[in-house]
Amino acid sequence: MSFSLEGDEGALYPVTKAIEDATHKKKLVFAAAANYRQNKKVPIGFPANMREHLFCINSHRGDTDQPSVFTPSAQSHSANFAVIGEGILGAWLDNAVTRKKGTSCSTPIAAGMAAIVLDYSRLLRRTDDDIESVWISQPRPPAGSEATLGDVAEPESSEEVNQLQDTQAMKQIFFYLMAAGTRSYGQAQYSYIKPWFLFDPSKTKSWTAGQMATVIQNKQDWIFIA
Repeated sequence: MSFSLEGDEGALYPVTKAIEDATHKKKLVFAAAANYRQNKKVPIGFPANMREHLFCINSHRGDTDQPSVFTPSAQSHSANFAVIGEGILGAWLDNAVTRKKGTSCSTPIAAGMAAIVLDYSRLLRRTDDDIESVWISQPRPPAGSEATLGDVAEPESSEEVNQLQDTQAMKQIFFYLMAAGTRSYGQAQYSYIKPWFLFDPSKTKSWTAGQMATVIQNKQDWIFIA
């Protein structure tokens, strides 16, 4: 979500509810932290400030591990994920292209990184047993209705689910396997996301699979990441 909304709690409730529902259904949600809010009472825009339910994405310069001047200040007890958000080439009017900047540019790039992790885990499943622990079998929601916490599916009705689709699981991947700098959660510091840390061309596919699987296998040791 490459936008930031203003309004009272009641006006914003439909968006809040939609995000909560999406997270419950194991959908990964990414939102732009907003630009030039350093002097505002709430430095992170809405809905990015719903950090327990989604990925709040900041911007960095790209050439160095430095935050963009427009990105909000790093928050304590937050991952402060930062993705390149300057000089981004994109489509423009009249079939032209232009370069833009902003956390709204960083956000779809971050979502694309998560999509690559998910897709790669699916591809690895065909060739590498190490990735198998990432997948679990769970009851399939009843046909023709939305699943709720009280739904009970037939025993034979199940589906394979990629645990990396869980928000906390993917945050662990980003924070511990794809971020530069000292990994000490809780301090007000940015986590500069660099996917080549996980997708290291000098490593084997089995190594990458093992890294992903280890995150899931150590679920009991996770630190909650906002």
